[in-house]
Amino acid sequence: MKRAWFKHLDWEIIVSINAGLCQSGNALHKPTTDGYEETRTFWIENYERELTLAEAVEICRRCHLLAPFCFYNGNTFVAIIRDSIAHAPGLSTQRITLAKSLAGHMVAGTAEPGEIAQFEQLLHDIEHGITTSETLQPGSYHIGDRVQTLKGTLNGVIIQINADGSIAWKCDQTGAEMTGTPDSLKAHPSK
Repeated sequence: MKRAWFKHLDWEIIVSINAGLCQSGNALHKPTTDGYEETRTFWIENYERELTLAEAVEICRRCHLLAPFCFYNGNTFVAIIRDSIAHAPGLSTQRITLAKSLAGHMVAGTAEPGEIAQFEQLLHDIEHGITTSETLQPGSYHIGDRVQTLKGTLNGVIIQINADGSIAWKCDQTGAEMTGTPDSLKAHPSK
């Protein structure tokens, strides 16, 4: 799915996003001497291009690492990728929620290998129009149903279904309350 993810975000808007984040965080908003011009040039060269989602994530990740601003570089480019994904046509609310979370972690540099693999699988499924019956489908789950993560490492019971379609569930192994999307959970085999 190629599209111009950032076409509405010229460099001045990027600067204003960072300025707003700095203001709300009471931090200095100022360009860096080392990364600002390189990032600005890179952004201008790429922001109107038709890109795959993986390419869009990589552009934001690289801009974060180039550190064009004194503060909140990660927050700036995570906000940009998440907002761009939020407006992706043709994706379910659950896939948008999952893609925003995984892409945000990748741009911030905090994604675990399992999250990267899950993102790659999500992209593959989106590109090929795959909706797996293994994942929960809207309307097919209820409070009290048993669920597990896609890798089957954690399982538990649904305790709440949120208005945005996300699922709150209590993990059997840790006792923690977790939140996931239907795309990130499957029905527990003992259901």
